[in-house]
Amino acid sequence: MYDNGGEMDKVVLIQSALLMGFWHSKEDGHAQPWYWVGVAISLCQILGLHRDPDSAKVNSVFPGCRRPIWRRLWWSCFFRDRWLSLTLGRPLRINLDDCDLPMPSAADLLGDVAEIPASITSAYIPSDLPQLANYWVILIKLSKLLGEILALSYKPLGASPTLQQFDSLKTELLQFRIPDRPGHGQSRLAAFHLYHLQLHYQ
Repeated sequence: MYDNGGEMDKVVLIQSALLMGFWHSKEDGHAQPWYWVGVAISLCQILGLHRDPDSAKVNSVFPGCRRPIWRRLWWSCFFRDRWLSLTLGRPLRINLDDCDLPMPSAADLLGDVAEIPASITSAYIPSDLPQLANYWVILIKLSKLLGEILALSYKPLGASPTLQQFDSLKTELLQFRIPDRPGHGQSRLAAFHLYHLQLHYQ
């Protein structure tokens, strides 16, 4: 369906490519997660989702209601880029020096849900979604730190990294705070996501 070109909404195409990035196919060697995440990142950059629409250098005539989903998409691509780079040993595709989009907030995930009827949210949306949204923001911040470590450790050209640079990143990593255990009354889903976050940190 993606290759048929029937969908014209670029946001839907980015969402589709991100989802395809979780599909592993042995039969189709090129269409692996690295390929699909690359498609999603390219589409984001074509649309300018890596830029701050409130910047003086960028046309600010953008609907405010679309900005949260743009931030979610861009930072989801960023997350996948960092962790695929680590697991596959490939270069980072996103250079944060080329981006000025603000870091995401939990509100970027919660705003759209507020517009959904209560009958649907009670049936399909976890009650502790605000906590899950906070975990997602922490994961993005952790991914940013991972990118700095990868860029320092695997840069093939230029000056060799200094011990001071490594120590600075080590200090930042050790100061990174993740909750130790699920809070009282937290759902199994929220506990799962917390353990997932702890696993990424380790």
